[in-house]
Amino acid sequence: MNLKSNNYHMNRIKLFLYIAIEVFLIIMARLIFLSTGRIDTLTREAGLQDQTGNLVQNLYVFQALVVFIPFLIVLGFIIYELAEYQKNKKLKSTTETETSVADKTEDSEDAEKIQQERDAQITREFEQKKQKLNQSIEAALKGKTNEETKAISEKILGCLAEVYEITQAEIFVRKKTEESDSLVLSATYAFYIPDEKVFEFQLGEGLIGQVAKAAEPLYLDELPQGYITVKSGLGSATPSHLLIIPWTGEENNTFAILEIASFKAFDKHDIEIIEGLSGKIRDFYV
Repeated sequence: MNLKSNNYHMNRIKLFLYIAIEVFLIIMARLIFLSTGRIDTLTREAGLQDQTGNLVQNLYVFQALVVFIPFLIVLGFIIYELAEYQKNKKLKSTTETETSVADKTEDSEDAEKIQQERDAQITREFEQKKQKLNQSIEAALKGKTNEETKAISEKILGCLAEVYEITQAEIFVRKKTEESDSLVLSATYAFYIPDEKVFEFQLGEGLIGQVAKAAEPLYLDELPQGYITVKSGLGSATPSHLLIIPWTGEENNTFAILEIASFKAFDKHDIEIIEGLSGKIRDFYV
């Protein structure tokens, strides 16, 4: 590719050089013929044209040959180099097109490779996070029974806090009787409980009740100011991400609800991992 480009540039240089020589020959021819004409004029004025007539004519012919022959030779070179220039110009254009296509193909392959590496990294992190959370919960709930609902919920929240950057979290457990079907607050994590805090939702009531009824997770990434307040010694703030996960059992019936608030976003892998805890904790709530 570099050779074709070099040939193209060499043709341009040669072409400009030959044109310069041609212009130089034209100028020299003009000056020579002017000088010869001046000699002819002086000879005539001196009355010596009879003695020098043939000499002047021969000088004209000689000068014409000396100038005209190189002129034709250089003109031939110009025509040749012009043809080569056009040919190399096409080759250069073709080469640049091929190079551009090759670069785009290479860039596409590089982008695909980078994306594959990213996907592989995400998969590794997903498996590591899933394994860590499952092992942590198995160890925390070992020896527990379904009669210790509050303690179990607190353990689960603690395990989740080890894996995720949780700002606040709470678990609601479903209580179903003949008179009502509600979700009752079981345990909280780093939660500031205001006076107006509701500790129980009927099925279908509020976000908690709606998620329990639909048995589908809900993820909000733009919470209104003051919806959830995180308090510390330095002040208070509203988390920007809220994830509500229904834990379901047989026939997709919700047995508990997990609500997590965080300043960091959750992705589909996080939701999948947390939803997948249903099978591990169901027996402790049902």
